[in-house]
Amino acid sequence: MSKMEIVNDAGFNSRTASGAVLVEFSSPTCAPCRQIEPVLERMADEFKGKVQFLKVNVNDSPQTTARFRIRSVPTMLFMINGSVTGQLVGAVSFQAIQEKLSGLTGDST
Repeated sequence: MSKMEIVNDAGFNSRTASGAVLVEFSSPTCAPCRQIEPVLERMADEFKGKVQFLKVNVNDSPQTTARFRIRSVPTMLFMINGSVTGQLVGAVSFQAIQEKLSGLTGDST
C-alpha cells in the first residue's frame, strides 16, 4: 500500500492548506515517475508526522497541473501552508529530496 495519498483537482487545496507537504505530479506511463516512487515511499517513512506526501496524476487533474505550470513529470512541489517553497523536476536523488524536506521541517537530517 502506498504511503502517498492520491489527490485530484477537487481535493488539492484542502489537502495542501496547512502544514508541510510534498506533492508529486506524475503519470502512470512515466518511467522516471515509477523509478522515483520507492525513494518517495522511503521519505514518507522518514518524515512521517512531519510532512504530508501527496500524488497528483497530471492526466486526471488538468486544472492543478496548469495552475502550477507543470511541464515535466515527475515534478515535486514542496509546500508550507499552501505556498510553494521549492520544486524538483525529474528522477532526482534521495539526497536532493531529503535536503528539500529537511528545509521544510527545519530538520538537519
